[in-house]
Amino acid sequence: MTTLLLAPTESRPASPALTPETSSLAELNRIKQSWIQAARDLGYPENIWQIVYWLGSKVRTSGLRECQVWQSGEVAIIANEYPLRFIPELNTDLMRRSFGVWLADGKTHPARANPGEICRGNIVDDILFSSNLVARWAWLVAGTQIEEVEQELLFLPGRWLNPVLAELGHARQAAQQSGLDATEAKRLKLLAEMLVGLEV
Repeated sequence: MTTLLLAPTESRPASPALTPETSSLAELNRIKQSWIQAARDLGYPENIWQIVYWLGSKVRTSGLRECQVWQSGEVAIIANEYPLRFIPELNTDLMRRSFGVWLADGKTHPARANPGEICRGNIVDDILFSSNLVARWAWLVAGTQIEEVEQELLFLPGRWLNPVLAELGHARQAAQQSGLDATEAKRLKLLAEMLVGLEV
């Protein structure tokens, strides 16, 4: 069953396919901003981050920082988080957190001569060179302070979001289990430290 993910409004088509090619630059900017705001209002960027963070796999690529990759069918999410600089007054690092969502498209990006070949030898390049970017988001995070990087936001509504949102429950379960595992690890450490069960 397909969910209507971003309902159309008078100023916002439901998908890029319904956007008139004759739209002016001002109209395109207005539509883009309305898609971004609707995604923000529905919490989609945070949901996508949760999915790639808890369900993705760590990948290290040549010349790039380690990133987290999650895939389901034609959809792939590549995310990363890394420190930019230390902020002494907050006693914490300023972190840059971002993701991009990619949708495979054989029409725009034709298949390579050797279909089984992984482009440049890693999954990230394979995704980048054979897919269309359908969403990207970036935040600057310092402790509890979070700020979006406005010029890096993009969100194109469409069917690609269905398999992503279908995994949200699994991501929340993984986060909960991680918390339970961390609590149990602390408990076992304290048991050992306190020599519980031993006569001292």
